[in-house]
Amino acid sequence: MKRLPSGATALTVDLGGKGAQKADFYAKLVNKDLAEINSYWARLIFSGQGSPPMQADTAEDVLEILENNKGAIGYVDADKVGPGVKVVFTLP
Repeated sequence: MKRLPSGATALTVDLGGKGAQKADFYAKLVNKDLAEINSYWARLIFSGQGSPPMQADTAEDVLEILENNKGAIGYVDADKVGPGVKVVFTLP
């Protein structure tokens, strides 16, 4: 989706690199490892059908982007979420 239900343009934020938090997120969300996720994005980019989410270096960077951009959506560990961020889904 390019727009959120509110009508705001979605700004997706992903953790960059190959960290454990990123691997755990995709394994729980879509049952894919990082190689499969990277392959998925490579196919979309090559075909011109999409572009990957913005990359953030750390969870703190993700939170800063979320707090300062209306329509931004990303993931962090629940214990890092502060009052400036709204939780919309929690993975089991």
